[in-house]
Amino acid sequence: MPEKELYDIGSYFDHSDETMDLAEKAAPGATYLGGITSVEAEYDDDSGYYLIETEYYEGLYDKDKQELRIQDPVAYESFFSRVKEYFSPLEDEEDSDDNDYDEPGEHVGALEMVRRTGWADDLALQLLYQDRDLVAACESVPEILNEAVRLAISKEDRDLVAEMIDDLVLDAEAIDRILEFDVTLGGRMLDQHCLRAEHLITIYQALKLLEGELDLDQMILDPRCPTALLEQLAAEFPEAQAQLEDREAYLTRVMQEPNPNDPIGDLVFVAQDSATPLASLLLLSGHGEWEVRAGVAENPHTPVELLERLANDDDWRVQGAVVSNPSTPTLLFEQLAASEGAVRTVVAAQPRATPDTLARLAQDQWQAVRRAVAGNPNTPLVILAQLARDQDWTVRKAVAGNLSATSELLEHLSTDKDGDVRLAVAGNPGTPPEVLAHLASDKDRYRGADIRRAVAGNPRTSPEVVARLT
Repeated sequence: MPEKELYDIGSYFDHSDETMDLAEKAAPGATYLGGITSVEAEYDDDSGYYLIETEYYEGLYDKDKQELRIQDPVAYESFFSRVKEYFSPLEDEEDSDDNDYDEPGEHVGALEMVRRTGWADDLALQLLYQDRDLVAACESVPEILNEAVRLAISKEDRDLVAEMIDDLVLDAEAIDRILEFDVTLGGRMLDQHCLRAEHLITIYQALKLLEGELDLDQMILDPRCPTALLEQLAAEFPEAQAQLEDREAYLTRVMQEPNPNDPIGDLVFVAQDSATPLASLLLLSGHGEWEVRAGVAENPHTPVELLERLANDDDWRVQGAVVSNPSTPTLLFEQLAASEGAVRTVVAAQPRATPDTLARLAQDQWQAVRRAVAGNPNTPLVILAQLARDQDWTVRKAVAGNLSATSELLEHLSTDKDGDVRLAVAGNPGTPPEVLAHLASDKDRYRGADIRRAVAGNPRTSPEVVARLT
């Protein structure tokens, strides 16, 4: 028999720990979808879903995936609007000593909601996107920047991403995402103060063959242009040669007086640079910020003795940087393969991981570790076949997206019960045409349209199937 639980969610805007706990217990993943009344969450053992019902909203919560599935996006938007009507207008707040939002106020748009509350869930971001208010929301609430960038990229909205570059101050994480999405946008980001040395290298390598697309003068004069890149450009550009003069003294000066707008970025730049003197690397290896220590840990010129010390750092991200360093000795690499779960995940994704190490990590209790093995293009086929039957759907999805997966494995995964796994198969360029033809008829309630769209965009899909889908 399904078990029923009834909890009072409380105010839509109440962020107290008690209310948040109750909301999570009644409807996990739906913290911000509580109503003005209460939520009844009925869990069905057979389907693994919580059925959530309120006066304004219905949805399904997938317990295994920890995802809230929206049955009717229009119903959600209606619910969102009804709640907004109960949020008193801004001009009334100063005149009221006891504002409980009992009386309906004027309609408040999604942008104003974000400005007043300082947060936005995924569906609120969707509403902002529909209203073309994402950039304005990010200007008011910088905390939502990365999720907004992620949404714009998922929509493949290049114009919106370009607008974000031009109008917003991007952090390093947002720049990473944008370069992965479309590196040709890198030329527009050369005045972003959080542009890191690795970003400059990525932009240069990707755009150096596109005449007129890259302002090399601006890149050469960037204070974080790495020594390795300047050395590549020195033969052709006198400005680059000039920048190389007294390089160690310059790096020492940057370390002592970092840019106040992004001091950690400057210290990471020095920690990663090939010309940084050993004395500076030793000093930075003990810095209080993990990013700086990780910069030293991933520098190929860092001595082995220092890498061994950083391999025992308290922060797994620093240890992970040691794993990624091509100069890390094999013995130290294998030692880190037995470290904590997050570090093992980094090891499992490394091309240099041995078949024996990958076989051991494929049995790991952490699904993130097994998922990294499943996505590693160097994982032996016998291990991929084992992981294609993993109980965790994200592991099977990683196998389905692995370019080394065989036709037989992809055919097997094309009938997986999980739509996200089949979606990965549909997007894999190694999937056989006959399997793609089968997936072209996928009717999954939540992923069917995405699967058919991926089939239409797969280069191995037959012209007949493409014509049927378009």
